[in-house]
Amino acid sequence: MFRPMLAELAPAPFDNPRFLFEPKWDGVRCIAYVSHQDVRLIGRYGDDLTDRFPEINVGAFKVATSVVLDGEMVVGDGTLSTFNLIQARVQKVKALNIKWASQRYPATYMVFEVLQIYDAEVTSEPLWKRKISLDRILDDTDRVKHTPFIESEGIRLFTSLAEAGYEGVMAKDRESPYLPGRRSSLWLKVKVSKEVTLYAVGVTQGKGARDETFGALVLASKEGDRFIYKGQVGSGFTFREAALISGMVKDHQPYGFPMSGVRWIEPIRVRVKFLDETPDGKLRHPVYKGLA
Repeated sequence: MFRPMLAELAPAPFDNPRFLFEPKWDGVRCIAYVSHQDVRLIGRYGDDLTDRFPEINVGAFKVATSVVLDGEMVVGDGTLSTFNLIQARVQKVKALNIKWASQRYPATYMVFEVLQIYDAEVTSEPLWKRKISLDRILDDTDRVKHTPFIESEGIRLFTSLAEAGYEGVMAKDRESPYLPGRRSSLWLKVKVSKEVTLYAVGVTQGKGARDETFGALVLASKEGDRFIYKGQVGSGFTFREAALISGMVKDHQPYGFPMSGVRWIEPIRVRVKFLDETPDGKLRHPVYKGLA
């Protein structure tokens, strides 16, 4: 059984003729074992997802032979705004709920790799050659599609995908082998992120190196005189910044948020970088960037 190859993080988009650039799907990673009689869908951590996606069946694959593919399961166009739908699909376990969700929010398997063709493993071949093989053996259908890519122009692709609401870009060395289960700089992910100014209205108890400062800041936006809970941020602080904020803390009355173990403080304006928001308005993957 194959484990997926993983990418390292790049600090910024870039152009490079040695690389191929693809959309970074905001979905669920999945390796598909496909024959003319059967399909098995295995998640990143070895979990069997076959029953969760009944629409991704044998009939969804138009292949010339038995293959092992790598790709991402997405709902809709695979942008940030649809991530919660694909997560909800994975979490459903009852057959009736799965059937309803597959009809209401059908998934699409976006394929970007071929790892085995019939009984021949092709992971040691260069990426450009695997892409040619993938194009030759797999045709697009309604539920299974090739992940598009361009050569060299990573900045242009990143800009257009960011404007469309995608998570970012994958940059892959065209000569790279597929390294099962390994994280490598031969594959790089460039993420789109956002920044917002919010209010820190509370602090949680710190532990370890931060036991004298705080664990996380409780975040809120403000609408009129009312504060709206936006989640917590506990990363991005240097020790000096945490100590500085702790020195600004003044006790305040609770803000009405249904939380315990929080010391409520007078609002402090902070800048926070984040990936996107959950359906209930909380920030996903927030990182502290400084005082506002």
